[in-house]
Amino acid sequence: MNKFREIIEAWRIKWNPTEAQKILSEKRLEVCAECPSRKELIKDSTFWVVCGECGCALEAKSHSPSPNSCPLSKWDTVDEKYLKL
Repeated sequence: MNKFREIIEAWRIKWNPTEAQKILSEKRLEVCAECPSRKELIKDSTFWVVCGECGCALEAKSHSPSPNSCPLSKWDTVDEKYLKL
C-alpha cells in the first residue's frame, strides 16, 4: 500500500473502527507513549500528538492497516499479536 493510501485509510478507520481496530490502536499508542520520538504539539491534547520521526498524527497512524508502519519498527510485537500476521 502506498503511503498516501495508508494515511487516508488510517484516518477513515480512526473515525469508524471495529473493536479489533480499537484494540490494535490502543496497544500501538501504549508503545508510542514510551517512545522518545513522541511529540506533544499542544499540551494535554491527544489529537496533536505526532511521531517525531515521520510527523504523522499518532491518533490516526495507530489505526493504520499496514503492519509495522512505525518508522522505528516498534510495533512489531503488537502487530504480530493483534494483526495475526
